[in-house]
Amino acid sequence: NYVGGMVPFAKTKAARLAAGDPRLSLEERYKTHDGYVAAVRAAADNAACQGYLLAGPDAAAMGAKCTGPIPAGFPDDWAVLVNQAMASNVCNQPGDGGKCNPSAP
Repeated sequence: NYVGGMVPFAKTKAARLAAGDPRLSLEERYKTHDGYVAAVRAAADNAACQGYLLAGPDAAAMGAKCTGPIPAGFPDDWAVLVNQAMASNVCNQPGDGGKCNPSAP
C-alpha cells in the first residue's frame, strides 16, 4: 500500500539509468539549485495568479507576478514556499557546488 508514500527522484542521470527509473533525475530536471528555485517560483506564480496561493507584500518584494492584500492572520504562502525552496538541499548539498551532479574526487 503506497498511500502517502513517495519514491524520490534520482539525483543524477547515471543513477536514474542504473535504477531503471523512467522519470527524469534532479540533474536532468533542474541542472542546478538555482534551476530548482526558478521552477518553484514559476509554479508559485502560476498558483498565485490562479488564486490558489496567497501572495502578499513579502511575495511582491521578492518579485512575485500576482500579488494582493492578505487578511490579517493569513501567511504569505508564496513567500514561504519560495523561501523553503531557496533553503532546501535540492541540488545544493556539500561538495556539489550548487549543481545536481558533484564532480568526482
